[in-house]
Amino acid sequence: MGRPKKNASKKKNPGSIDFKKIKRKVGRKLPPPTNSTDTQIRSKAIVLPEQSMLSNRTGMAVSRKGLTLKELLQQTSHHNAKTRKSALLGISDLLKKNPSELKTHRKVIMEKLCQLISDGDKSIRQILFNLLKKSIFPVSKEDASIIPLTMAYVFNAMTHLVLDIRLSAFNFFDLIVAFYPSSFYPYSDQIIDNYMHILQNSQTYIQDRVIFKSIIGGLERCLCLLSREKENTRYKELGLKKALFAYKEEVPRDQRRINSVILKLKKLLPILVICIQEFASSNHITPTIDGISFSCILCILQCIKEAVCFLLTEINQYCSSDLWQFRADSNKSIMCILIKLWQYFPFRSTQQMTEKEDERYYALNTWITEIYMHITNKINLTGAQKENSKERFLKFLEDSLNGQFCSDCHTNHIFQDKYLVSILPLFPGFVLDLECGWKNCLLEAFTSVFQDCKLESKFNLACLSAIEDMIPCNSHDPSSDIISPDYQHYQILWLKKLPSSLLLAGDTNPSFSKKILIVMRKMGQRCFAESSIDIEYNNLQNQFMEFFCTIGDDDSKNYGPFYKLPEDCQAQAMYCLAYFSKLNFDVLRSMLYCCLCEIANL
Repeated sequence: MGRPKKNASKKKNPGSIDFKKIKRKVGRKLPPPTNSTDTQIRSKAIVLPEQSMLSNRTGMAVSRKGLTLKELLQQTSHHNAKTRKSALLGISDLLKKNPSELKTHRKVIMEKLCQLISDGDKSIRQILFNLLKKSIFPVSKEDASIIPLTMAYVFNAMTHLVLDIRLSAFNFFDLIVAFYPSSFYPYSDQIIDNYMHILQNSQTYIQDRVIFKSIIGGLERCLCLLSREKENTRYKELGLKKALFAYKEEVPRDQRRINSVILKLKKLLPILVICIQEFASSNHITPTIDGISFSCILCILQCIKEAVCFLLTEINQYCSSDLWQFRADSNKSIMCILIKLWQYFPFRSTQQMTEKEDERYYALNTWITEIYMHITNKINLTGAQKENSKERFLKFLEDSLNGQFCSDCHTNHIFQDKYLVSILPLFPGFVLDLECGWKNCLLEAFTSVFQDCKLESKFNLACLSAIEDMIPCNSHDPSSDIISPDYQHYQILWLKKLPSSLLLAGDTNPSFSKKILIVMRKMGQRCFAESSIDIEYNNLQNQFMEFFCTIGDDDSKNYGPFYKLPEDCQAQAMYCLAYFSKLNFDVLRSMLYCCLCEIANL
């Protein structure tokens, strides 16, 4: 059986094609298909005058690119970082040309700008920082209403997951405190809490000491403001409440906030001491110390000092007598923390030091000594705590007063005016509680440096203040004279220098002359009759006469500094005369000539 033959009709015509290609001319529009649907919509255009952007800008403040403040503020929320950056630059340009815009729209501007404190772009945060610093905060100092809003965004940024944003938040807060110092105290406990949280990872930041310096420097400025702002706030509240409740003699303080700050500072102290330990263990202190490490450690010590002073003052002054156990426990805990710091005292190099390095180590040791003196003036050290640290601090203090920390005499005076002057206000309370051996050594060193220091230097003025504090208040009563002859000897040496210093000062520095006269008056006022100090005080009349007027052999009159000094200085000089046992005729005559000269010049 064979194959069936194909149908002849199905055979392909050799001349036919499956798809016919139609030739079209280039550029000719194709006709629509027959089954297409017309989708064109025809309507009349509606043009409103408000749609014209140019009409809205007439008389309005615009930036270089022609954008209004409203448009620029809208662009600060744009998803593109370049657009946000351009908007900030435009706002800065607009506010420079049109300062009135800031006064009119300050709250709206700050509400939009504060959102960029947590911006992920570092350059945008830096532009915002400069904008606030140069254009907004300087002209908004009197308007503190923007602070609560700004602080809310700053606190939000301080808890951000991104470390760089958290660090920037502390810079923004530092800027706010610089222009609005009173803004710190209402948020003090929250701020200290945030600083503690970020300083707990100090080992990471110490590797980048520039970042650490920025953080610890901000904390230092905050703690320096703490006591001052607390007192200012208390006095303002006290005045307001006394006006409202005049029948009350005493107004209770905001003790709750103070207690919160006390607890925060007690937790902050060990963290700061750990920072010192980590610097010491990371070879940033020995064998030599560089500039950035020195600045960081100095800021840490300043923070410790401010925290200790605040704690000791508040714990021992404002806690009631019922809380004596709390005070004792608090003082003990502070002492246990600071003993770890004193283990590193004194800082010294293991190599031969340059003059700059010598100054750095001396500055650090001076700061630690000041902290130690604050502690001993408030807390009675006992047992091993006292003996383990006292000798080293007393030796350093004696060497500092004797100028043995540097062989160059000129450098000694520089160090005294720059660093040792901060210790002198604490010197009276510290030295008078020592046993006789160390007390005489330190008083001898103090007397020597007082007699040799420059006349109108800061150190000399600090010495006069220290002498004023060391004058006994009850020495006018012979029955209560418990001052040792050695101590009276030093008082006489101090007293002998005062008239000569008064004459050398002349009338060029009235504040210095007034300080000398106050010290002289208190010495004469508080010594009892016929004591060695009283005898020496009366022997100063001849030198004191030159302060008023001297009469020459030809009856010529040479007027002293008294004639040209202000009235408050002249009043102090008159008070000094009241404590001479018997005035010489020459002193009375010289004083009379001064009075007659003033009357003649009226």
